[in-house]
Amino acid sequence: LNDLEFSIGKQIHTWGSVDQNSPLDNASPYDYYYIFSTGSEQKMGSLSASLNYYRNDNIFGLIFSPIHHTNRLPIGDDDFPIELPVIAPAYSILDIENEIEISAYFKHSFKKGDISLSYFTGNDRVYNLSGSNFWENNGYGIVDTVFSYRSTEVLGLGTTFIDKNIS
Repeated sequence: LNDLEFSIGKQIHTWGSVDQNSPLDNASPYDYYYIFSTGSEQKMGSLSASLNYYRNDNIFGLIFSPIHHTNRLPIGDDDFPIELPVIAPAYSILDIENEIEISAYFKHSFKKGDISLSYFTGNDRVYNLSGSNFWENNGYGIVDTVFSYRSTEVLGLGTTFIDKNIS
């Protein structure tokens, strides 16, 4: 439509004004196999619906995803130079109660830069240590570590300023 854009499907969402590691850029998961690459190779598409509204020097974006998306980690790959300190087996990760992810984004551009505000609610993209269980059986102790994807809310604020040779 004239000032409105709607899309649905597997998408990569990039928010903010920097190429990499933007504090506003929470809507799409990362592919850590490409962490040393630049640009969109680092991002993974996620099944989502997005709505963008453009008005004068403002952009308002809204994203809805019914599925929790995790970062892709290079687990058990001998060719990748970095290993995780703890690799959680699937049975030790707790189920997610609410997989829905919602993101909103506002950006106002002015002559020498812009200011942006974003909001994300969902779950962490990487599992976290949640606790441990200890059982004693016939004098032997058994420790079971438990991981989860924590419920997460992120509020981001960013700005870009450009003047002659300074940015």
